[in-house]
Amino acid sequence: FYHEFFVVESQEHEPVGIAYSYEQHVIDGHCKMAVYISPKWRGSAGAMVGLQMLDYLFCYYPFRQVFCDVYRYNNSCLSGLAQCGFQEMGVISGYRYLNGAYHDLILLTMPRESFYQKWGKMFPLESKL
Repeated sequence: FYHEFFVVESQEHEPVGIAYSYEQHVIDGHCKMAVYISPKWRGSAGAMVGLQMLDYLFCYYPFRQVFCDVYRYNNSCLSGLAQCGFQEMGVISGYRYLNGAYHDLILLTMPRESFYQKWGKMFPLESKL
């Protein structure tokens, strides 16, 4: 199920979270990724973990884009992904039933070119190849 799986810890060896990719389709040039950050670290580490995961995937695999699926009720995650440069590409209405209501699943993408246009100074691809 998992393609790449990373456990993230602080310099003091405290668990920060995990990042993983899955549903890899190298010939088609894409995969999906997910990040979980423990509540204590969400304000400070979540975006950096996700950005480092994207850089890793684009550096070591011929992916054209990376996808994320997020439920609409997860506003903080959707906001963070938009700030990082993920683009909404679709919605599956009423995908999940939770707490007495149906919730939409938002489909997001980060194309390789968009990632390096926005974050290339922080993650220069050329220096890693």
